[in-house]
Amino acid sequence: MRLWFLGVDDYRKLEEKLSSNEQVYVAQMTRAVGEMFRVLKPDKFAVLVLGDYRRNGHSRDSATTIERIVLENYSTYGSVTKLLEDEVPDARRSRRRTRTTKLETILLIRKKA
Repeated sequence: MRLWFLGVDDYRKLEEKLSSNEQVYVAQMTRAVGEMFRVLKPDKFAVLVLGDYRRNGHSRDSATTIERIVLENYSTYGSVTKLLEDEVPDARRSRRRTRTTKLETILLIRKKA
């Protein structure tokens, strides 16, 4: 459903462009977070719903990755708050076949006033 909200008709085409390389992911997300801070108005929020993911057989928490990116690179621009963690039942997964996302976390990124 998230991809539908973003206007993605064919997730397979999108997956071809995405990287499973952790370093590439962190670099891409660092740029994305920087862009969020650029476009946010002072004292306003961006709400991110982030799922965990698996890389090389290990579960990774993308919310913690984004939180670290904000703290290490953008703490002078604003703050990040982990608001809620929610387990994702198999029946609610958008890609049930992979069964990788088991937890979703809501993060709030706030630009300083």
